[in-house]
Amino acid sequence: MVRSIAILLCLFLMGCPGAQVPDLQDVGGTVTLDGTPVEGATVMFTPLNGEGRSCMARTDADGKYVLRFSSKYAGVPKGEFNVTVSKILPSDNPAADGKELLPRQYQKSGTIVMNITEANQDLNLELVSN
Repeated sequence: MVRSIAILLCLFLMGCPGAQVPDLQDVGGTVTLDGTPVEGATVMFTPLNGEGRSCMARTDADGKYVLRFSSKYAGVPKGEFNVTVSKILPSDNPAADGKELLPRQYQKSGTIVMNITEANQDLNLELVSN
């Protein structure tokens, strides 16, 4: 039983062999808050229609991000996406929740909606404080 669960977990983490990968578009940009680049933020693109998987990225020291469909594939399928941006302050106390450092509206679905129609899009996310 344990061996079966371990095999299933490995297959899940690797992805299904032979699974269809949609036509992916290279998408990235820069996240800023009040004009200052945001390092270490998580950018998530979730399909607006609820079908398919979310794509995500982490911003670098310059606030730049490149979306990934999975650990193996970079890019985003064409379509409309809810975009959320979050940056959690790490906590030394495992029992404590990390503090969100960006304004709450950017973690809500529907605040930012993007339509991906082609590759090589620079989608800069210019966030503003409350």
